[in-house]
Amino acid sequence: MSFDSWDPFQRLEEFRRDSSRMLDELLGHLPDPAARHESISFLPEVDLVESSNEFRFYLSIPGMVEDDIVIEVDGRRLTIRGERRPPYDVDNRVAQLKEWRYGVFVRHFELTCPVAVDSVNAAYDAGVLTIVVQKSTCESNDMTLDSENVPNPLHDDKGQ
Repeated sequence: MSFDSWDPFQRLEEFRRDSSRMLDELLGHLPDPAARHESISFLPEVDLVESSNEFRFYLSIPGMVEDDIVIEVDGRRLTIRGERRPPYDVDNRVAQLKEWRYGVFVRHFELTCPVAVDSVNAAYDAGVLTIVVQKSTCESNDMTLDSENVPNPLHDDKGQ
């Protein structure tokens, strides 16, 4: 006779995951005032790790194409926006089960200190976007940068 062990923490983890998914669906449709009136479809999960000289962002965004991801830095604000599209033709097919969220996302982060815009590096691999932003040595709090002139680190310099 064998007994299966019951793990109460597994049930808690399932509850956390389900609650997170429900909140994502609810909050994903609320307008973000800083998003310039864009319709937000989902909010990707983010880990932000800070060291003495840099910030590292890890975004879980599987199913994305690099050209659909834009990274902007303006002073202490980092903005990541993108759009995830379904991998199938939505005009000629009917989804029987649809758990993925498609559409536009925007995430804004106010950093604790100014950053060196020219040192922003990004890589997208296996559904994880990793962004490394070096902290600036500038002590000024009024550092303002024009995000239109900042190259997108995921795209080459020839054109975004």
